[in-house]
Amino acid sequence: MRALICLLLVVPSLASAASSLATVATSGGVAAMVCSGCHGQSNNQMPDLSRYSAAQIEAMMLAFRSDQRPVTLMNRLAKGYSAIEIRAISKALVETR
Repeated sequence: MRALICLLLVVPSLASAASSLATVATSGGVAAMVCSGCHGQSNNQMPDLSRYSAAQIEAMMLAFRSDQRPVTLMNRLAKGYSAIEIRAISKALVETR
């Protein structure tokens, strides 16, 4: 009986946590912060993403993902994101300027 009560208390918490994680993943904010590790440095060889609109960033990421824009690293990174996540990341990058 005690185990059932514990289970009934834990399951809603787990569901809430999973929902929160899904929201964070699709909001793009966390992934956008990762982008600034390479693209947010003024002394870096990487392009400054603040020059681009969300639509431009999204188009570039989709081109990387489909190997239409071949490079050393970005095509491999972009393949790890869905089109929805890429759109969210693009928007988050512009909103956090």
